[in-house]
Amino acid sequence: NDCDQVGWCYVTQNAVCALKEKFHSKFVSKTPCENGGQDRQVNGSWSSWSSWGACDFKTEVKKRSRQTEKPTPHTKTPNRAKNTQKTQTPQGCSSGQFACANGQDCVPERYTCNKHNDCSDGSDESSTLCLDCSGQFACANQLECVPERYTCNKHNDCSDGSDESPALCLDCSGQFACANQLECVPESYRCNKHKDCSDGSDEEKCPAYALLARGEAAEYHGPVLGIYDHVVTSNGSTIYQQRGAPYKLYQVTGGDWYSKHLQSSQKHFKTSSLDNRGQEWKYNKNNTFVSNDNTVRFTSLSSSAASCLLCTTIRLSSTGITPTSYLGLYTTKPGKFSSGRPIFYKNNLQLKIKPGKTNFAVFADEADKAVMFSASGPTCPTQRKAALSDRFGEDAWQVKVGGKWKQDTTLVVSCED
Repeated sequence: NDCDQVGWCYVTQNAVCALKEKFHSKFVSKTPCENGGQDRQVNGSWSSWSSWGACDFKTEVKKRSRQTEKPTPHTKTPNRAKNTQKTQTPQGCSSGQFACANGQDCVPERYTCNKHNDCSDGSDESSTLCLDCSGQFACANQLECVPERYTCNKHNDCSDGSDESPALCLDCSGQFACANQLECVPESYRCNKHKDCSDGSDEEKCPAYALLARGEAAEYHGPVLGIYDHVVTSNGSTIYQQRGAPYKLYQVTGGDWYSKHLQSSQKHFKTSSLDNRGQEWKYNKNNTFVSNDNTVRFTSLSSSAASCLLCTTIRLSSTGITPTSYLGLYTTKPGKFSSGRPIFYKNNLQLKIKPGKTNFAVFADEADKAVMFSASGPTCPTQRKAALSDRFGEDAWQVKVGGKWKQDTTLVVSCED
């Protein structure tokens, strides 16, 4: 290509169809030069010219082209011959300009929403950009406004019905509003161990619960009792996780509830509903589920039946053989639990029930060796059942004296709160 003094480019005889001899020595096509014959300015660089295309015998011209990945925005230019065209890719506009939706045009921002299509595609006047609903309700489709008084009037004034959407109009006064903003349920249904909201939100962030027993079940599964927290798993199902130990209560799909260790397949308790009580709960006795303990239940930690789990200070007293160093006041520490019960501390001693053990014990915390233990493991060490076990034929706490275990029938554990 060559340029003359008036800024026009000419295609030489190499661009002319070879079969037309009369053009072999002539300039046959012209196109306006940009920047005085220089390449258009771009943010990147121009590619190499493509090979010449096939001959067009109507125009007696063949064409080739080249591209850039980052052309600068441009405004309309005069029509020109296409035999040396350059292909553009849309690019963002400079500060103070509006990028038209077609990705090719830029117009001053002050031209937007001026009721005149300055973009060739009219995107500077689109309803999503220019809709002004000041003092009115903006429909979700961003195409309409309706008076505020038309919202929640049980009539779709927006064509998309967004003025009557449940998220906008749901009134749960005096009820619990489900998180999905589509439902209300009675407040009494909150944290009742049943999903009354379709999204289960009425059972989220609930207070803790407690699995209680002070009968024979406590002789076999003492470490499984105690405080449980509500947990929503990654797949959306509900389980109850014991504090301070890896036990859980979970429901088989469409079936019964079970308790088990997280890393074991052995099940300890079984019931058709967490609302059941007594013999509606079964416990595993020598690999057979039995239902002969009327004291088993699962209830809110705030219920009176679970109040012993909230005790923060207990007293061990005895008129028998127990050394005085083991007696006195034991207190809890925040966040310290073992097998669903708070741990009680006195100097270097701890009273707790260990995971996997069926009874409470007092441990010397440095060596973690028991110096006394209960006969069974009911909900709390303050319960009379702690000193009784038909399974092992015991009716008192055991105390280690002179290297031997002996019963102290006078030992009493009481809450001092």
